[in-house]
Amino acid sequence: MEPSESWDTEERRKALLHAILSPKELIAVKNRWETDATYRSLLRAIIEDLPGEEWYANSPKILHQWEKLETCDCRGLRLEGKAFGKICFSGYDLSHSSFKGSTFHKTYLQGAILSDADFSGSVFDRTHTIPLYGTHVNFSDSRFVVISANESDISLSNFQRCTFERMHFTGSQLRDNDFRWLNSVNSDFSSCELQRARFDFSEHIGSEFTGARLNGSSFVSAALKECDMRGVDFRGADLSTARLIGGRFGNTMCKGGHVQSVFDDTPENRRVVAASGADGVNNIVWSPVENVTHLRGRAVAGDRCPCSGFWFTPAKVGSRRYFSEGDMMPTVKSDFGSVIWQWDQNQSPPTL
Repeated sequence: MEPSESWDTEERRKALLHAILSPKELIAVKNRWETDATYRSLLRAIIEDLPGEEWYANSPKILHQWEKLETCDCRGLRLEGKAFGKICFSGYDLSHSSFKGSTFHKTYLQGAILSDADFSGSVFDRTHTIPLYGTHVNFSDSRFVVISANESDISLSNFQRCTFERMHFTGSQLRDNDFRWLNSVNSDFSSCELQRARFDFSEHIGSEFTGARLNGSSFVSAALKECDMRGVDFRGADLSTARLIGGRFGNTMCKGGHVQSVFDDTPENRRVVAASGADGVNNIVWSPVENVTHLRGRAVAGDRCPCSGFWFTPAKVGSRRYFSEGDMMPTVKSDFGSVIWQWDQNQSPPTL
């Protein structure tokens, strides 16, 4: 099972870079909701939940960087502590917006761009979210109830202390997300790309991970109870202090074809699996560690480079460059906070 190359396509990288605003640009997109008549009118329409046909045609537009269609430019919107019903934000660019402490009940968010938006402490109840897009989204301390966000592309985002109740992420790109202290019940991560995700101190009850790629992920003191783990690639994952209780291992069919449960063949993993009491243990593929080509993953600025090759950071346009193993990964000026360097799946030298 080889890692998907779709993660670092040039088009996707451009979409991520588009969300980056300079401090001056960020101030401008936030202030315009108070100073620009067009945006004041748009804000009134949103607050009053006016029918879209009354205002959408004259609303400011921007190119949707994932779907390549014209969409409503709602970047920098600030509506905290609000209760939203069936209002439509479908496909809107909500980057750099703040909805802290809000409730979204049957709200339409499918196709919305949420890069650098703040939804901390919010409730999503039967919200329409197939799919969601963005990076560096803050969902911390939020609750998701009966949500389908299949085929979403959300990375480098904060889901700390969230509650998932029948949350469906099937087929989503969810690399490098922070799911620490997550409580997940009857939720679905099937066929998800979850490389380098952090699930430390999380608890999952009756959730599905079939066909998910969890290479390089971390499950420190996590508990997976009666979860379906058929076809999961756990190579490179830290399961040394995890508790796997019941559930299923083995083979299954996913979008990419026939897949098997794969673990690094280490004493720690053997112990965790043997103690699980799960079905299908005899169908696990044990991969010799010395023969495993793990995902090179990511490196935080200030860390040593873990592997020689070409790396880039979404925090800076044109940042792709070659580092040798052991080099110090540099920092760059960024509004993202921590600067994360990512291994480039395309290791070809630059062309002149």
